[in-house]
Amino acid sequence: MKVFLWGAGAFGKRFLKHIPNDLVIGFIDNDESKHGTLIEGKKVISFQEYLTNHTNEYIVITHLMSEEAVYLLQQNNITRYFFCNDCPAEWIEESLREEYEEYLKKTLASNTSYSILGLNFFSIVTAERLHKENNAQIKIYYESENKRLVEDLSDEFAYMKFVPAENMNNDIELIYNATKTEIEKNNIVNINNCYKNIPEYRNEKLKELKDKHKGKRMFIIGLGPSLNTEDLEVLRMHNEISISMNAIYRIFENTEWRPDYYVISDTNFILEKFDYYTKVDVDNFIIGDTCGNYIANKLENELGDRYYKLHEYRDWSRDKLPDYSENLVNGAVACGSVTYTCIQLATYLGAKEIFLLGMDNSVKNNKGDKYAHFFKEDKLESKFFGSYVYNAYERAKIYALEKGIKIYNASRGGELESFERIKFEDLFD
Repeated sequence: MKVFLWGAGAFGKRFLKHIPNDLVIGFIDNDESKHGTLIEGKKVISFQEYLTNHTNEYIVITHLMSEEAVYLLQQNNITRYFFCNDCPAEWIEESLREEYEEYLKKTLASNTSYSILGLNFFSIVTAERLHKENNAQIKIYYESENKRLVEDLSDEFAYMKFVPAENMNNDIELIYNATKTEIEKNNIVNINNCYKNIPEYRNEKLKELKDKHKGKRMFIIGLGPSLNTEDLEVLRMHNEISISMNAIYRIFENTEWRPDYYVISDTNFILEKFDYYTKVDVDNFIIGDTCGNYIANKLENELGDRYYKLHEYRDWSRDKLPDYSENLVNGAVACGSVTYTCIQLATYLGAKEIFLLGMDNSVKNNKGDKYAHFFKEDKLESKFFGSYVYNAYERAKIYALEKGIKIYNASRGGELESFERIKFEDLFD
């Protein structure tokens, strides 16, 4: 199988690192300035050129805002496409995960036949690997409604048998993190969502934070344009426990407030202000290890006891609710918004009430241009938040309900309606 990667940005470049290089023909991108350029020897073309010369080739969509790409593909009757989001989180990280590759080697025993649940680029690449190494015959149970894709793959791979998931037998030996089919069988090995099974991902130091604020209320501070220093000063004067994220440092020069827990999961923010983080007066930094081992280790050396490395498993599923991590020692589940990681941290710390502030989740609409953040530099896109983000919020609501935890949205305005609204000023009567 040969593929084009749709999206010549950061995710596409990362994805290229993790898959066999000879599988990738080139990139598709909407940015005309990139057309004709090379990325790691792979040419960037327009979608129109793909339609003219390459419609027999498969596509992997390698950017988060996949809705636009899917619309264009469907409008042009193209069915040969996959999503990078359906591949292991390790495949869209900054650096290679040797521990994950070792886990795969140990897990993929030398059998002559396998059954895999889930039709996606990952399952096809895995099937090709198993056939090459073990001359294995593969059965793939699919949930896809894309019948033409199934037909094309059946014609191309004689050693793969494609079976509807509803006809699944008891012979599953491998499992993709299935989007719709929920199954519980003893003979399943998860080779996609397997972060809990890899000891190298664990951080025992995070046990220090378990139930540290049990029964308390906490505030999670977002970066939306509604955020203001007056509300932050109220939190400071009332000694409220707060968690914030990424670029919140941009408001520090205007307020004495500081978060008790600073969560950083975006490499861009780390690189932007690396030296600054080591000097800012915050007691606890929770740093996602998706930033790469070199950066993570350097931060650990600089921050000392204030540093907690957190494994983040990226789950940007469109058709199902993501996992929710109760034990941050194993890691947290990331879903396209650091807010979800912050909610998992708050419940791990023992919060009984969680209030969101500055969580606007706004999009560009008929009201005119809006900004994405309080520092008013990033203009909003028309589709700023994907369905995976709202799936994550829905999972958080379910988890909170099960555990008797309340989550409220205390933001001033915005378009986040996933959580019950409450007025910020009413919390300090």
